[in-house]
Amino acid sequence: MVTPSEAASPPAVCYEADKGSLWTLLLTNPDGHLREADSEYLHWLVTNIPGNDIRSGKEICHYLPPFPAMGTGYHRFIFLLFKQDCPIDFSEDVRPMPCHSLKMRTFSTFDFYRKHEDAMTPAGLAFFQCQWDSSVTWVFHQLLNMREPVFEFVRPPIYHPPQVKFPRHQPLRYLDRYRDTTEPTYGIY
Repeated sequence: MVTPSEAASPPAVCYEADKGSLWTLLLTNPDGHLREADSEYLHWLVTNIPGNDIRSGKEICHYLPPFPAMGTGYHRFIFLLFKQDCPIDFSEDVRPMPCHSLKMRTFSTFDFYRKHEDAMTPAGLAFFQCQWDSSVTWVFHQLLNMREPVFEFVRPPIYHPPQVKFPRHQPLRYLDRYRDTTEPTYGIY
């Protein structure tokens, strides 16, 4: 597991590549979209990378640190590496720099691959999990310029079937589940 504070800056990504080959690197969060359940957020997209020199590639969408909202549990952050057959024009996918709009970062890896599948092939996948920490508050307030959402699980009340007068094959404490919980119990049975 990687904490959001550990992933605050772009990671050093290493992979084996032939000289003269072209690559695309994508980082996405399929679990963290705040408005659409079937969408994901694009955290980083670098294209037309010569060999394994990511700094020489074209950054289509700059790196955005992870921001799993409080109360949403673990989020998967997935790195996808695509091998390109030739240089590709990704002008339709370019985001403004810097892009701190979650609406503009809404993304579909499936649609992205479908659009470019004739010129690139999936070649690698890696992921890490991330959960809320205090650095996420800074990302929401300073980078995204919005209030931080906080989620809380509301546990439904415990279901008890209707009480029966003569419960057969029930433990001695059967009646405890129907007792008024505000009355003090002294453990006398």
